Amino acid sequence: MSAEKIPPGETPESGGDLPSTTIWKNEKAMKLVAEMMAGRIIEIKPQLDFATELGFSYPVAEQILETKGEEVASILESMVSSGILKKDFFDKILSCPVCQSLSLRPGTHCPKCSSGNIARGRILEHLICNCLKERIASS
Repeated sequence: MSAEKIPPGETPESGGDLPSTTIWKNEKAMKLVAEMMAGRIIEIKPQLDFATELGFSYPVAEQILETKGEEVASILESMVSSGILKKDFFDKILSCPVCQSLSLRPGTHCPKCSSGNIARGRILEHLICNCLKERIASS
C-alpha cells in the first residue's frame, strides 16, 4: 500500500469530499498518516508470518499503530476506502481450502511415475505416436 497525496483544501476540518470521515477520527491512523507525510514511510508492505492467523503481518504499520493482526488490516483497509492509501498486489498465499491452514508443502511431480526429479524445459509431442522428446535449441 502506498500513500497518495490529499489535494489542497481536502482535509477533515474543511469538510472536503472525502468518502469516509471516521478514519480521520482514528488517532492511530492519523499517526500513520503523519509518518507518511513526513516521508518516513513510503510503502507499507506485508511480510509472511505463519505464526499469525492471517499468515502475514505489516511490521511497519504495527509498530506505528501499536496493534497487530486483524486490527491493523482493518485500519489499512479503511485508509484504502478513504483514498488515503492505494492498494497494490503483493503476493499470493496458498491455504488449505478445508481448514485454511497455511502449513502447506506444494510440490511438483511427474503425473505418471510421481517422481519429483523434474526440470523445466520444452518438450515436443507427436500426438499420433505419443513420442515425447526434449526440444533441442537450433542454431
